[in-house]
Amino acid sequence: MREDIVVIGGYGQVGRAICRLLARRYAGRVYAAGRNFEKANRFSLETDGEVQPLQVDIHQPKKAFEALNQPKLVIVCIDQDHTEFARLCAKNGIDYLDITANGKFLKELGGLNRGAVKHTGVISVGLAPGITNLLVEQAVRMFEQVHQVDISILLGLGDEHGEGAMEWTFQQINQSFDVRVQNDWRQVKSFTDRKQVSFGKAIGNHSVYRFPFSDQQTLARTLHLPTVSTRLCFDSRLVTAVVATMRRLHITKLLSLPAVRKVLTTLLNAFPYGSEQYGVRVDVKGVRKDEKEEVYSLFTGENEALMTAHVASAVAFALYEHPCPKGVFHIEELFELVFIDQHISLTLKGTEFSYPLPTPKQFVQNETSICSQNHS
Repeated sequence: MREDIVVIGGYGQVGRAICRLLARRYAGRVYAAGRNFEKANRFSLETDGEVQPLQVDIHQPKKAFEALNQPKLVIVCIDQDHTEFARLCAKNGIDYLDITANGKFLKELGGLNRGAVKHTGVISVGLAPGITNLLVEQAVRMFEQVHQVDISILLGLGDEHGEGAMEWTFQQINQSFDVRVQNDWRQVKSFTDRKQVSFGKAIGNHSVYRFPFSDQQTLARTLHLPTVSTRLCFDSRLVTAVVATMRRLHITKLLSLPAVRKVLTTLLNAFPYGSEQYGVRVDVKGVRKDEKEEVYSLFTGENEALMTAHVASAVAFALYEHPCPKGVFHIEELFELVFIDQHISLTLKGTEFSYPLPTPKQFVQNETSICSQNHS
């Protein structure tokens, strides 16, 4: 009987948190996997063996798959260049969860539905994509017709982001990507097209810029949105402004060099500049009850990596313990956010399965505080 859970990249920033959360319920059945067995083993010792170590190189898909020994669930916390490993999981009925924010790769994973799929795969799992997808799906349900969706994300520079996540962020600053505008796909440049948004009284107003988070491409298709965009800023207004100026002057081309990204990532991790806070704001414009209206949702908290781990763990619990449809799904296609008595949960649609998530500092919809904490 299959009962193991393998977390690829399980000794990284997010992977460690996922392993610890899962081991609370499935001690001894969770494996932190990766190329470096020493790191995996050290982490295993930190957990007193509740998390087991496993050496796996996912960049060699066939060998990696053979090393897994047919687990029930695989969670991937690192970026991949191709979908061969995911295809092997699909072909052999092993449930699959991926926290990547790489839009191109997520689209390729969705393409696995065109073949024989014997498993459940869930993608777009985390804060962005993830919480963003769920907030948009929740807001869109309020409208008879949606005209435009704007997603704004604030990331704290003082948060403990994994090296892979930081390098990916730096790499995307100089990219061009496609967005849907009035039902047509249009190419735009990252860190351009500034907008001013409010992340609430505690955080204040920030300038946000276009950024290639995958949620905007995904939601355009899954929710049939005519216009959708995602923008980013950092908690430091100065750093955001500097990056935008560098982009305008084409200096950010240097970020295409791996060595430059590595140096910046090392510096930020060694000398964190900023806070651990994050913020997500979703603005939806459309028609409600024959009148044009705008609805916004605001979701703020601290430690983005931990929130990503909680969302991934909630999805993992559902896949492990409940029958789910076969195929590859974005998170908003199977799950929804539920707020009851100041608490937030991730719920598997059509079931009684509900997993509590960390209470955000604040969750607001159109000035109505649904969930709020007073942090001193």
